[in-house]
Amino acid sequence: MPRLHYHGGTTMAMFGDANLQSQYDNIRSQLQGSGAYTPLSLPEQTLDGIAEQLAQIYRPQVERAIAQRSGATKQQKAAIDVDAGSRGMGTSTWVTDAKNRLMSAEAADIAGMESDYASQLAGDALTQYQNYLSDKLRLDQYNQQLQAAMEGAAYDQAMQQYANGLVEGTLPYQQLQFQWQQTKNAASGGGGGSSKPTVTLEDIDKYLDEKYGGVPTVTENAAKGVSGGGYLPRSTKANMVK
Repeated sequence: MPRLHYHGGTTMAMFGDANLQSQYDNIRSQLQGSGAYTPLSLPEQTLDGIAEQLAQIYRPQVERAIAQRSGATKQQKAAIDVDAGSRGMGTSTWVTDAKNRLMSAEAADIAGMESDYASQLAGDALTQYQNYLSDKLRLDQYNQQLQAAMEGAAYDQAMQQYANGLVEGTLPYQQLQFQWQQTKNAASGGGGGSSKPTVTLEDIDKYLDEKYGGVPTVTENAAKGVSGGGYLPRSTKANMVK
């Protein structure tokens, strides 16, 4: 049995028969609004957006570490001043050199903190973004399967109603059989009659071929043990999406 071809949110027409297509569309719309086929979604994310969120968490920690490092340098510089004063060295070259070494060490430590922060932020943001893309792919696949299931259910219901003669304007198998017998009776000079006659499957095939250029699927289905309740003429089948 042919199924729908689903492409990025749009479904291509299934049937050349406008009435059958309309019936299918109505059933599909009802199923879609029933809540039984509700797609899932994820909030959209970007790599930059994730990085900004992580920065709000990581940056305060880095700022505290930098402040602590700068505070340690100030304490060490104050200790040098006290020691130099007790020795009567004042602002000697030794004091200046000692403080410069402290400042250089502080700058190197802070640069290392900034580098570690940037590296961790970039790595964690990329990992989270890749996880998001993986989750979104699985979700998109689930939604496509859900969509296909809904459209398959609509197709099955539409074809069942068609086979039972419940689709206005279509010509199900039972009506084809009766019309062929009327044509056959008229050709032989017999009365049309009001009761449903019995004809062979070959007769049905011949009628379909004469009236529609049909494909002899009735006898083929019978040979396979398949019911012919929903026969579609060739003109309809040819217009189905393959």
